[in-house]
Amino acid sequence: MEASSAFGIAHLWQHGDPITRATALLLLSLSILTWSILVLRGIVWWRERKSAGILARFCALGAFAGRQEEWARLPASIRAISTVQTGPAEPQGMPEAAAKQRRSRLLAFALRQVRRELEMGLTVLASIASTAPFIGLFGTVWAIYHALITIGSTGQTSLPAIAGPVGEALIMTAAGIAVAVPAALGYNIFLRFARHLGGELAHFAAEIDLQNAPAAAAGAEAH
Repeated sequence: MEASSAFGIAHLWQHGDPITRATALLLLSLSILTWSILVLRGIVWWRERKSAGILARFCALGAFAGRQEEWARLPASIRAISTVQTGPAEPQGMPEAAAKQRRSRLLAFALRQVRRELEMGLTVLASIASTAPFIGLFGTVWAIYHALITIGSTGQTSLPAIAGPVGEALIMTAAGIAVAVPAALGYNIFLRFARHLGGELAHFAAEIDLQNAPAAAAGAEAH
């Protein structure tokens, strides 16, 4: 019992070689990075959680012009799209068709920027979720190899002498899985949120673009 209790994370770190320690530090760094991204994405989700419903109401009501005071109180993602509508007017003398195309390009650019911000960090989460288990497996294989070399050099072949170091090496695999699971769950949850909100924002931008069309057509007829 005393021999088995001597094995553990502290023993693995103390008696591990530089590669084992580097693998453990890498997994720890990936875990810190994962939780940092999850916290930041969680803050974004909390700020934008009502955006989809707000967008649906705005699109149902229509008449986006003249609602600047309402837009000023909306989440950042909606404001980024609405500023194209409420922003500075086109230069004087610009043809209405050119002004319409310019505004459409600005809407598309703003939409890409918002989507990029919503999906920020998700690629890192996907990479960590896919690689962390293999990093942990590498650490286990290397630790087992290191343990077997040590056992061979000491000449101890009893079951406790072998099972202890080998079981201790499996900590690396468990650590890799512990890092990968939150990253995979966070990636799936926040990617679904980003795609859903991105689709609503695309519909919102299309509605704004359509409301600009009558104005452009009226201006063209006047000329």
